[in-house]
Amino acid sequence: MSLGMLDGAARRRIVDAARRLRGIRYDRCHDDDSWKNLAKRPTALDCSKLICRVGCEALGYEVGTLAANAGWLLDNLVHLAGTSPQPGDVVGYCRKAARGERLSAGPLVWHVMIFVGNSTVVGACDLAQVVVERPIVYEQRWGARRWWRIDEPIVPPEPYRRLELRPVC
Repeated sequence: MSLGMLDGAARRRIVDAARRLRGIRYDRCHDDDSWKNLAKRPTALDCSKLICRVGCEALGYEVGTLAANAGWLLDNLVHLAGTSPQPGDVVGYCRKAARGERLSAGPLVWHVMIFVGNSTVVGACDLAQVVVERPIVYEQRWGARRWWRIDEPIVPPEPYRRLELRPVC
């Protein structure tokens, strides 16, 4: 599926789909696959499953087209240059891995959310334990635990992605 630039209608569908998922329980164990049943509301979502579900609902991606993995999404969605996301874009975040996470996540943990406009994002939040809408810059009080928008070390370093697969060269 190649979408090119998302038009205003597609971006509204993405934002609406993300907002409809607010309040769904956070999938702490990352093992709930209820998001794949597009006929029912998911019972739990983590950040990458939220992006995949929104892509299926809003843009018609088939389940399995997008991998439910934040790092994979950041590597494989269209990279956007610039400092301002548009509604419906994916915002990439990272933070240093905690001691127990380093074995499975490496030195950094990746996180993704949907930009919905007015400096806010919708995403699955492990601290709130649900899908929430919040400011694009958040968790200031958590210090080293705080997520920050990606500016390195991924290539290219831009923090924003369009909910479209990059062309394969």
